[in-house]
Amino acid sequence: MNRLTPPRQGKSVILVNGIPASGKSTLTRAIADRFGFPVLTLDSLKEPFMAAFAPVDRQLNRQLGCAAYQAIWRIVGQAPQGSVFIIDAWFGFQPKPVLEQGLRDAGVDRALELWLAITPDEAVSRYQARLAQRLPGHP
Repeated sequence: MNRLTPPRQGKSVILVNGIPASGKSTLTRAIADRFGFPVLTLDSLKEPFMAAFAPVDRQLNRQLGCAAYQAIWRIVGQAPQGSVFIIDAWFGFQPKPVLEQGLRDAGVDRALELWLAITPDEAVSRYQARLAQRLPGHP
């Protein structure tokens, strides 16, 4: 008979961080495909509400972003011990203490942060190229 080992205590997250259009979603998908970890993204939580409450202005977009940010930590917090999540978000839109509190509240004891760098010209070009696929309300 096989023995089941108890799950590791705490939770782990891979924070894929960078400004909009820096390549977060591409890297997140590659990591998820390679390791099979579940993915949480700010936009995937926020956009159903953007569609339901359209039209969305900049202020509502920010409010929905803050709510989605809190939802991420609640989801991680409700997951079993030993869980690993990939979280795709620009973590710079909230003060660092908000991120630190979210990690604590969710029971995260290990975090790996991957920062994506991009030139301003490349960010503008990528952002403009995807505007047609983005819901109204994104800046």
